[in-house]
Amino acid sequence: MVEAAIECIEAEGIEGVTIRKIAAIAGMNSAAVNYYFRSKEALLERALAATTENAIGDWERIVEDSSLPPEARLRGILEELVEGVRKFPNLTRAHLHGPIMEGDFDTVFARRFRRFVARACEILAPALSGGGAPELRLAALFSAAMGWGLLGGMFAGLPGAVPEDPEARKEYLELLLSCLVSGG
Repeated sequence: MVEAAIECIEAEGIEGVTIRKIAAIAGMNSAAVNYYFRSKEALLERALAATTENAIGDWERIVEDSSLPPEARLRGILEELVEGVRKFPNLTRAHLHGPIMEGDFDTVFARRFRRFVARACEILAPALSGGGAPELRLAALFSAAMGWGLLGGMFAGLPGAVPEDPEARKEYLELLLSCLVSGG
């Protein structure tokens, strides 16, 4: 059911999810969803917690990989983030719905994200040279990567500025990384 909820969020957007749609994807009846989770909100919370752990767990593995130099770790996190946003835009929007639409910064994603950024700063601070605190520099990095991935359509028609183009993604990530590492 959790996997069906995740699939439904990506297909319909968080606002379009219904218990009936989740049940249809899961091949169950609506009563089963209510029996196991008591509410659509509880199921959606579980689904978003699972996708939060998946995404941030991947980022943490990259940050903790001491076999890679700090810049390679930052690049790896950027690549994972931009690809995740590009492949799963509605899940990304669902994770950001509470903070953006409701001003709720106590969501599972927001709390877990803050812990990740704090840990990443501990490990990667030496690579985050230039102006501004490391936390602020990482916040800028994540905001720029998520924003471009979610709002790429605003750049349609501008050559080289579309997230769907692998070369544009590579160039954009290198630009972000150079700004983050050099302070540019």
